[in-house]
Amino acid sequence: MTATPVASGDRYLIFADGLTDLLTTDVLDEVMREYDDGRAAFELWKAAIAAGGPENITLAVVRVGDE
Repeated sequence: MTATPVASGDRYLIFADGLTDLLTTDVLDEVMREYDDGRAAFELWKAAIAAGGPENITLAVVRVGDE
């Protein structure tokens, strides 16, 4: 396990391995840069389904914040 300090505004993509079996790192990076948190999660799910994944792909986009 690795511990990494987090700061307000940091974003993390948390997912099961099924997502990376279907989408490349380049696609993950592009979607995360292009969309806000909720929309990024939806777009990644949609892309994974389009790539032949099952309907139960699990992922979350988490933002660190002080609000």
